[in-house]
Amino acid sequence: MRIAFASCMDEEKHQRQRVWAAVQAQAPDMLLLLGDHVYMDWGLDAFHDESTWRKCIDADPRAHLPRFAADMHARYANQWQVESFRALVRDVLARRGASALLLTWDDHDFAWNNASGGSTHGTLRHVQPTVAFISRELFKQFSSVLRTPGAPDAYPAAPAFDFAALIATPPVLPEAVSPWLPLTTAAGAVPLLLLDQRSHRMSLDEPQPSLLGTAQATLLRDSVGNGSGLLIVAGGSPMRHDKGRHEQGWRSLPDANGVRREYTEYRAFLDAVQQAGRAVLYLAGDIHRNAYGGPVEAASQIVQVLSSGAARKLGSTGLFGLVTLADEPGAALNSDVRIDLFNNASVEVTRTLAVRDGRWQNAPPGACTGGAGEGAGNGDEDPRVTGRAVHAVDGRE
Repeated sequence: MRIAFASCMDEEKHQRQRVWAAVQAQAPDMLLLLGDHVYMDWGLDAFHDESTWRKCIDADPRAHLPRFAADMHARYANQWQVESFRALVRDVLARRGASALLLTWDDHDFAWNNASGGSTHGTLRHVQPTVAFISRELFKQFSSVLRTPGAPDAYPAAPAFDFAALIATPPVLPEAVSPWLPLTTAAGAVPLLLLDQRSHRMSLDEPQPSLLGTAQATLLRDSVGNGSGLLIVAGGSPMRHDKGRHEQGWRSLPDANGVRREYTEYRAFLDAVQQAGRAVLYLAGDIHRNAYGGPVEAASQIVQVLSSGAARKLGSTGLFGLVTLADEPGAALNSDVRIDLFNNASVEVTRTLAVRDGRWQNAPPGACTGGAGEGAGNGDEDPRVTGRAVHAVDGRE
């Protein structure tokens, strides 16, 4: 069982996207697309504490909500026009069926940089319910196109939004984005949980901040507790991301007093895995480079692996990951798991991890706890401080 995973693609900045041919050459049995399929903000705007889109929509929603919807729809349509991307999607569906292609979103295809759908209205990265509704509908359309065998080259027209009604009565959004998020499925003999980490995300500066919302947090806890052996959990955001803006991971950088803020799910996830005594492989993107993180904390049974920068620009392109699992019964309890992190056709990082009696056996440390494991740079360092080279080039993670 070969699981390819990738994130962060921007057709506006990178039209050729050769990475998808490299992924297709690996003949994956499953393809995970982990967010930032389009970029709704760009350049210096991504560094601002408040998105320009957010300010414009707050000031004049009748003028700017239709612009936002048209812009997002056009970006999804343009991504579908990338021939190598379409070829990979069609190849996976032809060989393995629609259930083998799974996708979630992250901040830039949810709304804007570091977008949070569950934060208090008025906080800087808060996404208004009208915006969240529009982005959900357009994400669902993109998901449907990708998962439809024989989908034509021409991308469908945008849904017909009643903007006046949305503005007059902001929608109350359900927990589920679509039939695919959150999602429990299996990668061969190994269970897999795909999360939505934007719809309910609060600001880390709020009291008792939640990342997942009540229903997903319960699903995560139950997925860990109701079973044994290897479990794969995937989403858009790293658990550990000790660089850049403090809200990008499941916990923050230390403040001036050395204190870290955490989403409530960070410690709950660690504790649940510890209590269950099972191996968890956590896959995510966002950071515009490859990184074998290793155990997220010393002695933890959660191993983090990140791949991001599939098709961005300059050095942050051509990056994807491949997880190779045994596919026979009992593989979740006793097997070897191979991790390969690619830069196009070249492997940057390889790790082989052993699952024995359902637990990681001496999983090698990585960037999360100060070990090696990145294609470039180190996940616990901010390159703007250390000066070390990384694939990230513009901070829009």
